[in-house]
Amino acid sequence: MEVAAFLRAWLPAVEEAVIDGVGHLLQIQRPEPVARAVARFLARHRAAPSLSVAGGMLDV
Repeated sequence: MEVAAFLRAWLPAVEEAVIDGVGHLLQIQRPEPVARAVARFLARHRAAPSLSVAGGMLDV
């Protein structure tokens, strides 16, 4: 099973962006389309409240 199919099967809400003409270093080979894809993703998903660990406890 290819990795993309595996992720789609196990993570039904996964989002996929296709950047043509790249290998494993897509953020170096084609930084502009990668940045646009990340920006679109972040625009659709608000950040969760930040978490911190203080004194060995998880503070929310």
